[in-house]
Amino acid sequence: MATEKKKVTKVKNEIKKVDINKEEILKDIKSELTTKIKTQITKELIDEIKTDVSAIVKEEVRNDLKREIDNEIKKSSRRNMRGKRGKIFRRDIAIIMLLTIIAYLVYFMYNHNYVSFSINSNMNNVELTNDKKVVKTNNDYSYLLDNVNVKLPFENSNSLYLYLKDYNESSINDSIKLTMAYNYINKDEFSVDEIRDAYVKLFNTDKNFKNTSFDYECKKFKYDDATNTYNLVSNECINTSSKEVLERIINTGVKNDKVVITTVVGVYDNSNNSLYNYKNIYDPIAVDLNSNFNIIDYQNKLSTYKYTFVGVNENYYFDSIKKLS
Repeated sequence: MATEKKKVTKVKNEIKKVDINKEEILKDIKSELTTKIKTQITKELIDEIKTDVSAIVKEEVRNDLKREIDNEIKKSSRRNMRGKRGKIFRRDIAIIMLLTIIAYLVYFMYNHNYVSFSINSNMNNVELTNDKKVVKTNNDYSYLLDNVNVKLPFENSNSLYLYLKDYNESSINDSIKLTMAYNYINKDEFSVDEIRDAYVKLFNTDKNFKNTSFDYECKKFKYDDATNTYNLVSNECINTSSKEVLERIINTGVKNDKVVITTVVGVYDNSNNSLYNYKNIYDPIAVDLNSNFNIIDYQNKLSTYKYTFVGVNENYYFDSIKKLS
């Protein structure tokens, strides 16, 4: 033990003899730390620069790739469009040829009575009664035709009046215009103002209104100048004819402010169940018909008419009737 103590004491004495320069040590430590900090900062700056440069390069590469892809898509679209145009042109030619052939076949069969067309085929068939028939369509504009209906028995010389030529409000006979206007009235005695108002509801004017006697169904109305009223003077129906006028709506069109109703007209004889064109009521175009026959089936042998109504403030007024065939 004494020997060990002597050794320690000797080492301590030697250390004391060494000239320790603290300033040099601090300088060395500072220099070493400065170098390490500079290196660390430089590394961080380089990393940041790399990150920014990488982002810029990525964006540029992305934009370049996008431009290249867009250019390829446009080129491909132009190639496809040229190919599609050719295909579409060939397809359209084929469709036109097919439709032409079908149209010709349909026309041929229709013209030779192999087929017949029934527009608005969901409408009920005509019921046979003693007045002109008007069947409503889904568009529900048939009330306009009801309003201009001349409801006269076939014996009356005016029962076919509207079918003889083309008319507008000013060219129709005064008596017939009052017959048409009476569709808005349902009584046997009425004033001039009432029939005038009905006239305006039908024609949207009273410019050509005139007081005169007129017929409606079997009723006969006479104008009384003294009282300025219309009175029923007769209501007797003597059925001397078994024939009646049939009219059927085959098409209704609406365009802008106009409603156009196309109809087919024939004459039916109850005594022999035969159908006639009113131009020749002695030579039937069809015989032995059943009670629910469809007049449209014989449209190509009958006359057709176009009624035009003009809209004014959400109301429609009679404009004209024109014979089509």
